[in-house]
Amino acid sequence: MFGYRCADCNQGTVNPETVQEFETKFDGIPFVVHNATVGRCDYCGAKSFNAGEWGRWREEFRKSQEAQGRLLSPGAITEVRQSLGLGIADFAKLIGSSRQPIYSWECPTRKVPQSRMADLMLRLVRECHVTGAVDVIEYLASEANVQCDGRGGSSRLHRRQRRVVHPRAHYDLDADRYKALFRRSSQPAGFSPVLRIAS
Repeated sequence: MFGYRCADCNQGTVNPETVQEFETKFDGIPFVVHNATVGRCDYCGAKSFNAGEWGRWREEFRKSQEAQGRLLSPGAITEVRQSLGLGIADFAKLIGSSRQPIYSWECPTRKVPQSRMADLMLRLVRECHVTGAVDVIEYLASEANVQCDGRGGSSRLHRRQRRVVHPRAHYDLDADRYKALFRRSSQPAGFSPVLRIAS
């Protein structure tokens, strides 16, 4: 719905405008929307977006990602789960989900695929199962097409050199202090917050 007063300048009226090739981003990924309806103030030129139109763009983006193989297909998700020998309930627990999304993602006629975040988790699980060890930061950086050095405090991101570390070598001098932060009386004996890959 358009024809309302501009919230930016409070003087003009926002009217619909069709943009043939509107450039935007979803999940940090550039995307071009064809024939996008954008609201534009007739006084200051500020742009605004209708929620329904934004939803249509998002759906187009999801379909394009799925068509280009950038999101795991229903069959690929089923394959990941079955390769681990897990039913839907246990697979949902593994990735921190409920059962319903797993059913939806694996449905061949699904209307809405998994989110980018869920897809990354599924890909990480698959990669770890296949290779046995994954540098999580490097993997995510590669998927996102960014480079990071892990030092923090810098606006510039650098690619980190790949390191394969034995799971038990992930402890450092502050490991005991780190574990103390997570100590709870209800935790089972031998609990550790340090992530390890089971072999």
